[in-house]
Amino acid sequence: MSLKLSIVDRELEAKAKEVAKLQAERQKKKLQRDELERIVRLKQAEADMLQLKVSEKKWRPRVREVAKDGENGQL
Repeated sequence: MSLKLSIVDRELEAKAKEVAKLQAERQKKKLQRDELERIVRLKQAEADMLQLKVSEKKWRPRVREVAKDGENGQL
């Protein structure tokens, strides 16, 4: 009976180590995912900022024209 318990104990220890390894792997993957999500948010903010700059450059000549017309009383 003692031999069977010893075998079961070893199997249980092996499974416990496997579970611990899987949990550590899972935590590592979660940290990697979180880091990737931060990078995506940063890149999205950069893209939004560049889009805003493009929009400003696109409309700047028209704004100047309207301002100039306003100064000349043509509004």
